[in-house]
Amino acid sequence: AIKDASDPERVGICLSGLSASTLEGLFSSFSYFFSENGQGAFDYQLCLQRYVKRDEGMSVKGWTNSFSLWCLNPAVVFKEIANDSLSVILTSGTLSPMNSFASELGVPFEICMEAPHVINMDSQIWAAAVAAGPRNVPLNASYKTADAYEFQASNFKN
Repeated sequence: AIKDASDPERVGICLSGLSASTLEGLFSSFSYFFSENGQGAFDYQLCLQRYVKRDEGMSVKGWTNSFSLWCLNPAVVFKEIANDSLSVILTSGTLSPMNSFASELGVPFEICMEAPHVINMDSQIWAAAVAAGPRNVPLNASYKTADAYEFQASNFKN
């Protein structure tokens, strides 16, 4: 559908690329949503969010509404990936314990390796807290300050 919508030689009425992409994502979600005789529906939540729309001066310009379909269970998609794959290799320093992680993904891992830490905690780790950015503006990315022009301009490059 996206290819057809973006074909410059195609004549007639067709969806824009953005519309086609949005619909493909929605239909893909619906295929998981209605999988296993509708049991997949219990793994989703519908979410309607309302945001204040602001301009650069932080003046309120109105409201923006967002409607989302959230999949709250990674096993919904991962089962299909595992079934279509010859092998799956997961690596991370934070996936331990593997048995709970495997149950969250909904597939058993027949071969697992959990290694001890390879980092020398006495000489290879340094922790610090940075309170302000390069222009001495506090690094406070809370809900109230994260969208403020002063916070973004002083702590991030354009």
